Amino acid sequence: MANWMIQLAKPLMPLYNLLLDQLNEYNIASLDATWLQVLKENGRKPQTKSKVWCFNGGSPETPVVIFE
Repeated sequence: MANWMIQLAKPLMPLYNLLLDQLNEYNIASLDATWLQVLKENGRKPQTKSKVWCFNGGSPETPVVIFE
């Protein structure tokens, strides 16, 4: 199910970079790191935990939220 997201990563990279620039232009941002278990991840045991990052920031006129 995630293969289409992986295939979209390269063409969407310029948009991601613009969002990151917008996030970094303002002086206030927040970050949340959450642990989760990913099953069937290549080269890793199913018991291994992975991190999901949520960045929130940007100016009040153009807020940005990025999940990584």
